[in-house]
Amino acid sequence: AHAFLEPKHFTIPENIVGREQRSYISMQLYDLMADMMYSTSNIQEHLFTSLLEAAKLHGWHHKIVEDINRKPLTYNTLIKKAYILGKAYANQMNKEDYVGLFLPNGLANVVSFFALQSVDKVPVMLNFSQGVQQVVSCIKTVKLKTVITSHQFIKMAHLEHLEEAMLKNKTRLIYLEEFSKYISLKDKWQGYKKHLAEVKPTNPSEKPAVVLFPSGSEGMPKAVLLSHKNLQANRYQITSVMAFNSSDVFFNALPSQIPEYPLEVPISNTFLEFAVLIRMLKKLAVSRAIFQKFF
Repeated sequence: AHAFLEPKHFTIPENIVGREQRSYISMQLYDLMADMMYSTSNIQEHLFTSLLEAAKLHGWHHKIVEDINRKPLTYNTLIKKAYILGKAYANQMNKEDYVGLFLPNGLANVVSFFALQSVDKVPVMLNFSQGVQQVVSCIKTVKLKTVITSHQFIKMAHLEHLEEAMLKNKTRLIYLEEFSKYISLKDKWQGYKKHLAEVKPTNPSEKPAVVLFPSGSEGMPKAVLLSHKNLQANRYQITSVMAFNSSDVFFNALPSQIPEYPLEVPISNTFLEFAVLIRMLKKLAVSRAIFQKFF
């Protein structure tokens, strides 16, 4: 598809001449080209659909993400796991639109995030660096019924106090190490079929894609809901001014659970790497065996 934009005109101050004028024109042209790239971008797209399109464009067997365990995932493996796990999540949380993620910044978090996206459920990224009151407040704000977490993560990060607080709040905790018993042969078969058919989620881009919580330095954390369109806009804003290619390796040191200004950056950075073929190295992973029982 081709997009044609309105003609643009440069206004050059009369007092700028010579080399300074050429530099001024160059900057004007650069800004124009960046605006052009963003204006012609498709921000009206579901995150999971963009992941599928990136896989088709760049190759299903391209290694796209790894963590400290040094076991990279390809587009093909990531998407297949997301379909299967997403089907199992949908069965267990049938009437829940929002699902909490309380996981480290590793592959388990990435796969769970896209698994929820594949079935149009909204991940709520809980900040494990916050205190008991803040975490419970976040759960109550979004009215979460279920939080996905890991025994190993809680043990290694010494987060038993937060686990206890969530259980006292009557929040159902799903531990990934134990979740394999909920994944039936039917779930796997349906996940494989969706993978082969490249089934796309049905929610429009204006629907919620993720819920983040600021640090809460001025009180209890407030929920920030971002749509697919919000994150796509942030992604294309970044790619309109920064050049990436398939040989780049992106070291992501921004935890997806801890948004700071601008709020979209941690999640958008994670999504950006999958959408434009940048191999991503996640900075932290303490759950080495979480998915070994699944597949």
